[in-house]
Amino acid sequence: MAAYDSTVGRGIDLIGINASGALRLGPHINQTPQIGGVGIDASPQWCIDGKKADPGPNDLTSIATLTDSAQHVPELALTTPQAAWLLNKYQGNTTDNENLAALGLLMHANFENTASVAHEIAGATQTQQPDVWARAIQYVAEARNSAAVGYEAGRVEGESQREGKLFNIGIHPDNADFWVPNIPVKITLTGPAVFKESGSTVWEGVTQDRPITLEWKASGNGVVQADYAYKTKFRTTLTKYGSDGSIQDMITYGNRPANDPETITGPGPSWRVIFDFQPTGTSQAASQEINLDGTISDTLTTSVDKSYGDGQWTQVNNQPVPVVYTATAYWAGREKPTTSTTIPAGAEVLGSVDVTATGEGQKLEAKLTTPKRGYVSWVWSVDKAKQGANSQYIHQNWADSYGLEAETTSENFDFRPLGTSNVADAKVIDKGTMLSDTFEAKADPAYRDGEWTRIVAPGASFDEGTFVPVTYRASAYYVSPTELPTTTDSVPASAELIESVTVVANGPGQIKATLSQPTVKAGFVTWVWEVKAEDQPADSAKWIKPGWADQFGLPDETTSVRYPAQIDSTLSIRDTKSGTYLVDDVWVTGLPANHPDFAGGMGFKADTATISHEVLFFPHGLAVTEANRDRAEKIGETVTIPARNGFYPSVGEISWLVKQDANGKNLPGTYVFVSSFAGDDRVQPLTTSVEDVTEQFTITPEPSIHTTLTHENTHVAPNTDKVELVDTVSYQNLKPGKEYVLEGTLMDKATGKPLEDGNGTKIVSTAVFVPETPNGTATVVFTVDGSLFAGKQTVAFEKLTQDGREIAVHADINDLNQTVTFSKLATTATDKSDGDKVIAPVPNAVITDKVCDVSGTLVPGTEYEITTALMLDNGDALLDKDGKPVTVTSKFIPAAANDCASIDITFDASKLAGKKVVVFETVTQDGKTISVHHDLKDSAQTVSVDTPPTPPTPPTPPAPPSLIRTGASITLAALAAAGLVVGGVWLVRRKRA
Repeated sequence: MAAYDSTVGRGIDLIGINASGALRLGPHINQTPQIGGVGIDASPQWCIDGKKADPGPNDLTSIATLTDSAQHVPELALTTPQAAWLLNKYQGNTTDNENLAALGLLMHANFENTASVAHEIAGATQTQQPDVWARAIQYVAEARNSAAVGYEAGRVEGESQREGKLFNIGIHPDNADFWVPNIPVKITLTGPAVFKESGSTVWEGVTQDRPITLEWKASGNGVVQADYAYKTKFRTTLTKYGSDGSIQDMITYGNRPANDPETITGPGPSWRVIFDFQPTGTSQAASQEINLDGTISDTLTTSVDKSYGDGQWTQVNNQPVPVVYTATAYWAGREKPTTSTTIPAGAEVLGSVDVTATGEGQKLEAKLTTPKRGYVSWVWSVDKAKQGANSQYIHQNWADSYGLEAETTSENFDFRPLGTSNVADAKVIDKGTMLSDTFEAKADPAYRDGEWTRIVAPGASFDEGTFVPVTYRASAYYVSPTELPTTTDSVPASAELIESVTVVANGPGQIKATLSQPTVKAGFVTWVWEVKAEDQPADSAKWIKPGWADQFGLPDETTSVRYPAQIDSTLSIRDTKSGTYLVDDVWVTGLPANHPDFAGGMGFKADTATISHEVLFFPHGLAVTEANRDRAEKIGETVTIPARNGFYPSVGEISWLVKQDANGKNLPGTYVFVSSFAGDDRVQPLTTSVEDVTEQFTITPEPSIHTTLTHENTHVAPNTDKVELVDTVSYQNLKPGKEYVLEGTLMDKATGKPLEDGNGTKIVSTAVFVPETPNGTATVVFTVDGSLFAGKQTVAFEKLTQDGREIAVHADINDLNQTVTFSKLATTATDKSDGDKVIAPVPNAVITDKVCDVSGTLVPGTEYEITTALMLDNGDALLDKDGKPVTVTSKFIPAAANDCASIDITFDASKLAGKKVVVFETVTQDGKTISVHHDLKDSAQTVSVDTPPTPPTPPTPPAPPSLIRTGASITLAALAAAGLVVGGVWLVRRKRA
């Protein structure tokens, strides 16, 4: 009988099974320490070969895992896991032999190597040990209901949902309708889901007597995998020890193999979950050329990020999740922003609008206002913090980029032009001048952003571009000749419109309005500026808010057109025993009717109250002109009269006496009354002119004349046929406006008698003139034949008459200013070779002409030009080989007034034998003729061309001997000798001549 001890217990014997001895239904102790290197533990061993001998020490030689059950006895049939479950639960009860015997019976009934033996043991137990049989039946029922056989991984509810259930979790025994409780189990979720109760991805607990159901919820989007791990100490297999077949095989609950772990794991179901979604959108900001009210708007079309989750708008309880979109408008500045995924630090928030969407493809609109022009960039966003309980369905915050082209608008405003005007330097003007007003154009700071609009090109800076031109209307109104205007908001009906002009302001700054005609009425004028819609060009009008006008009668827009006062007076004298007094009758006109009562106001000063009256004396010789006013002498005291329209007779003062010399005679000169008004803001300043003859009283000296006779501003006249002499007569002390006659006579200085022309008539000339001033000049012109007076000096005598009465005479024969000298040349032409008057008829003949001015009219050091021309004595010009007159032009600078020039003239005289050549001379200076000498009969200017004698006829020479070759040379020599003889004769004759 196999060994057993108290560690395993004994069991109960059956008889009649083995041939000898009883069969013990009970456990065995281990007597084999190791098999194949595997240590054998001390767990009880159970026999499965009932009729074989028990193994002894080291009789067991193999080890294997037993998974299948033979189930020989149906009433006692168990699966291997059920058998293992029973061994684990009851084999530790070593003192209950019935218990141990029932376990031994069950091992034979299900794992006995021989089926018949199993049945035999079962029958013996049933008859011999009915309690053991009953216990075994009990254990079978218990194992079938408790042993873990089917490990359920569960099933899922909620595919493609945000939450759901994991159910049918537990362990089945053989009875499928029964669930094994109290088995530790661990369910692990891998993927975007957690258990709803704990919020964890792991659930741990024990199995129940019914299937477990667990609720889950998505924590993200994707696929979730559920894995189970059942942890149980019960084996589902048994270990079998084998022998060589002669002894019993044993099975045991011990030596648990690795393939029968305590924890049973396996994959559960997998499913897709939807936790959240990513709402996005695309927007298009509303663009407008002119933003008239500051409203800005943007439209967003909602969408879902298709690359995230299932790309659908999440629904909860079959309703779409509401999403709050936020539209934020940023003032990006005056430069177009660049696209950025972050908001620049300097971007100014204009405001934000929250709009709720409940699905994809919805159009959301956001409206805000901007207080200033420039670029506005919209940014749409979804902020989870704004979603409340729905934030769990939103994946993450979303925002589109800043500065996107479609979300950036150029917000340009209209503007309201106005301005301030100031007549400035036209505060006070004189009647007859152009009326003007200076205006500072600007935008109304209280309208919109207070900026003058520029036309900004797409994408350009708001600091660039052309200002919108504004047409201002400036109207000038005549208010009153004497009264200041009252400031009112509208133009009074009594105001008289002078003229309206339009002025274009091409941006803020100064402009000026000027009327088209000079002012014609003195008094007060005020300006009104306005901006009228009808004055604006179409391209500008849409940007301009018209309707502005400034007030009527503003002090800075009011001008005084000053009156031109008039002062007339008549001077008279009063002879008394104390002297001659000067008095004046004065008429004052042209002042405003209430002058000088105006006290000032609106920036205008009070009237000047008086007019000053004084007497000036211009001594004889000092012209009575404004230029000489400061050189005149003031006589006596200054008298004042009221600056009021009226007649002021006999204005006088005891100090206004005519000046006298030591002999008591009135000094010659002119007395002038001068009235002066300093002027004020209503009347122009006025000072009467000293040149006003009605204000003058003149004591005149005797008239006199002085004359200057010249020819072309010199005292030298040429001796040509027609010469003009001008006598400039200076006169003094004549009466302006009276007719005078000047009579001039040319005198011969040498004889003191009048010059006579070629007819023997005295040379006389007259001039009639009317002087404009007492002192001046007049001219008398003489035209004479200068060739008659070569070398003479003439003096002009002048006589001045008025109404046939001789007034003054100037007749001084020695007055150099009245003297003109007629030039005269003395010339001598000679043969240059010997200085005589006969020249040989040769090709290169040379005449030397000596030219002298015997009148002494040359100016030493002055350059003159002398032109000499050769003439034949018949009056024909001598021509050169080219057919041109033979002339020589020479420069001459005299050292003295009577210096002479010597000029050589080369010409071809070879064909002039027997003829006479006359030299003509012309002297000029700076292109003006000074003197001429053109006299064909002047022998001093004449040179004769000699006539050579006729040579004799040479004798016929004898014929040379024919044998003598030298005869020709002799003949030529003889001819040459003959020629020399003839030439010598001509030379001798020329010399003798």
